[in-house]
Amino acid sequence: MEVNPCREFFQSANSQQKVKELQKVGNEEAVRWESLSASQHSSGPVQPGEVVCRQVTHPTFFDEETGKLKPTAFDDVSNKGLSVDRLSVATEKEIAERAEARNAEWNAKFPEKPSRTLHSLGHIDVNELRVLFVEKDRAFGVYDTALESNRSHADVCQLVSGGAQQARSIRASLFEMTRCIPLAAQA
Repeated sequence: MEVNPCREFFQSANSQQKVKELQKVGNEEAVRWESLSASQHSSGPVQPGEVVCRQVTHPTFFDEETGKLKPTAFDDVSNKGLSVDRLSVATEKEIAERAEARNAEWNAKFPEKPSRTLHSLGHIDVNELRVLFVEKDRAFGVYDTALESNRSHADVCQLVSGGAQQARSIRASLFEMTRCIPLAAQA
């Protein structure tokens, strides 16, 4: 049986720092891994043309005063991977229901903190992610990290390392390509 280095990596990587570990693999190899399945629960690698959704939770990722996403909505892309859901595998309704259940659990666990609600789903075109380069290296990789409880789960990972300014610039690009669709517009 042939070894799948992508699946092997995602099963063994430190969950809080897997992006840093992925960057050490090298850009060319990390890009090649996108064509491999990263999870035994996956329906297959994330394909060109797919759209992934980021759950935008209020007040964590949405600023009520400005009416805009907070840049922190994308911080995970540089450390543990930006959790998204594949619209080719799940419906917006399923994604929203999963987010609401997670928020209810968090709110019950931390009643003294501001209550979390699902504000919107941030749509990101996988093709846009994959055409962004920093010099000769791809900026992002998108991996099918399906979970047993969520087969639509994927991770967007920052493939290039660099200084703080470069990291902010890459995240700013991700911020700009995300189309935030309020839940009322999805009904």
